[in-house]
Amino acid sequence: LLPEDLYVPAISAQQYCQRYAPFYPKFDHSIYREVATEFEIPEGKILTSMSHGQKKKFLIAFGIATKARLFILDEPTNGLDIPSKTLFRQLLAKHFSEDRIFIISTHQVHDIQNLIDHIVLLDSGKILFNHSTAKIEQRLTFSRQSTEPKAGECLYYEKELGGYTVIKKNQDQPETEINLEVLFNAILANSNIFEELL
Repeated sequence: LLPEDLYVPAISAQQYCQRYAPFYPKFDHSIYREVATEFEIPEGKILTSMSHGQKKKFLIAFGIATKARLFILDEPTNGLDIPSKTLFRQLLAKHFSEDRIFIISTHQVHDIQNLIDHIVLLDSGKILFNHSTAKIEQRLTFSRQSTEPKAGECLYYEKELGGYTVIKKNQDQPETEINLEVLFNAILANSNIFEELL
């Protein structure tokens, strides 16, 4: 578990691995060293003296190296700069396997959009939406257009700079990339329409 509110003890990264890796039978020290090197984590530095972003990168590296079947990440990209967010996506994709599940809870959907294969949307603890990205791409299209859609022309739209982002029913069109923010807003506006289609 990588919580949003981080806790690390006042020991070095190396001491942390020596102390806590034995709790994970599949812990891979070579994976840890690889990810820690990519994230430029200082091995000898005391964890509590690191910045928030460094602590998060250390815990991500440790979590990936555990090879645990379930890795839950709560707002994993908060506190990471843009290059670190890119590296985070690359490392998670590289170390994903069919026998591992990564559950990512985030409001920063653009940071992880290309990693996900299943979307669960929650509102006040209630599941509003629970579908695979493959199914969504088959049934819905996401596009931009310069003019405001007419009534009944689409399922949902939002005004944006320079035009409108539109969700329509996919009628044998090529699949399009899912716009998660717009999808979330559309489901909040009328979840029943999307449940019927999906």
